[in-house]
Amino acid sequence: MITYINHFSLEGTFRIWFEEHCTGIWWEGLPDDVHFTLSHRPEDDYVNLHVTRNFGDPRNKPKIEIARLNKDACMKMLEAFNAVFLQHGWKKLQLNLSKIRHRKSSAHYFLPLDEVQNHKRFFKLRNSMSLAFRKSSKVKQKRRLKILKSIEQEMEQLIHDPSLQKVFYKSFRKLPLWWGSKPQAGILVSDEYTGCVVITKEGVFELNRSALPEILSRLIQPELYADFLSFIPFVIQQVSIAKTYQDTEHLDNPFPLHLIDPKN
Repeated sequence: MITYINHFSLEGTFRIWFEEHCTGIWWEGLPDDVHFTLSHRPEDDYVNLHVTRNFGDPRNKPKIEIARLNKDACMKMLEAFNAVFLQHGWKKLQLNLSKIRHRKSSAHYFLPLDEVQNHKRFFKLRNSMSLAFRKSSKVKQKRRLKILKSIEQEMEQLIHDPSLQKVFYKSFRKLPLWWGSKPQAGILVSDEYTGCVVITKEGVFELNRSALPEILSRLIQPELYADFLSFIPFVIQQVSIAKTYQDTEHLDNPFPLHLIDPKN
């Protein structure tokens, strides 16, 4: 019986795991034996971010601590990150909404995601996706969930299923010219943009995938921001060639990060 998952991975792409006093993360592009760790031991009054290589003696692994942040400040930073993300993490689409007014012109078509989740016409899709997930996932030691790369092929087969395509085509509707106060996530299809969006009364928004540097720059003091970002690739390179902690100890000098109030 699975109690809870504390290790999740997408084969060859991403891994994240949660332990009692730390969270580890690896992503494609990092060496296979190098990962980031966010440590929050109860005896420390700070949270630290470090890079580790799983090599040799587990008690003497190469490690470089990148940054430290006071625990109380860390909680405030999470709150601030959410606030800044809501402001800068989304990009408004500049759609030609005049197309909606003219029946004969090409229009923007929208499918709400909650309809895909709840409407009975999408039962086959939900059932097929659940089956594909079970076929392309493994649970090890009851708590380690691994999604295999075959999930991409399984999902591609669903996309090309004529019966499912027919359901989708019948479910899209013209994007309304005016939207209510409740935001709605969904799929937008038009000759200007196709993808997942969020619609609000202020307009249609897509996720701003390049927003992270801007968000961090609003939370980290400017005099440290550039040095902090340039230090990370250097740390990864140094840790990846080290064999013991002694090889990296001279670089173990973390940045003392301080939160900037994004409201200022």
